[in-house]
Amino acid sequence: MEQYLTTPLLLTVATLIAFVFALGGSGGATLMIPLMHYLGIPMELAIPAGLSYNVLSLTGASLTNVKYGALDFRMGMPIIIFSVCFAALGAYFSPLIDKDTTHSLFIILLLASATTVLFIRPKTAKHNRKPTLAKLAVIGSASGLISGILGVGGGSIIAPSLLIMGCDAKKVTTIIALCVPFSGLVAFLTFWYIGNVDWNLVIMVSTAGTLGAIPATMLKQHINPSIIKHLLAALLLLAAAKMIVL
Repeated sequence: MEQYLTTPLLLTVATLIAFVFALGGSGGATLMIPLMHYLGIPMELAIPAGLSYNVLSLTGASLTNVKYGALDFRMGMPIIIFSVCFAALGAYFSPLIDKDTTHSLFIILLLASATTVLFIRPKTAKHNRKPTLAKLAVIGSASGLISGILGVGGGSIIAPSLLIMGCDAKKVTTIIALCVPFSGLVAFLTFWYIGNVDWNLVIMVSTAGTLGAIPATMLKQHINPSIIKHLLAALLLLAAAKMIVL
């Protein structure tokens, strides 16, 4: 396939994106999938590869959070349950959505994610709130559906929703790392079931993503969050601009 002519570039980009996004506590599929498509990989193959990329890169981060007792399972479990159900639904209908619509949805998602990173301010720890079960169910359903349709993991829905509701920013990053692998895995398995998986591509980008995320998880406590925030926003806006002109 044509995309393997760019294998060294693809591996390098996948590793770097996983590293940068793991510093911010999220998966990099939101950026990785449009870039794979730009390199000539069909969107129907890039999406499941992006799901696998997110699952493996964030699983490592989540295990690190478990080790240090940083997870809030009572908040995370409702999101996981509903996101898993709707991720399968989104993945099933994803191949039925035309390419122009998928392209437009990615542009909107990239711009929304950049806006979230730059402008949404979390509440201070002393005002930290816990959303109701109903709100967590809605967040999980929406993030799962987006995860299945676009293959991006759903963190772009979970993060702004929880921050707006007054959740602590550090807790939000751990919730994303906990929830996204579950919905991403279910969506990936659905794509596999309907036959839209290129295993060579999946193995390449997932391995690179894992290699990039592991050192980032260990280093993120020592890097200024403001630098990470602005770097993430710049990458997301650059990808959105590229997709707009394509």
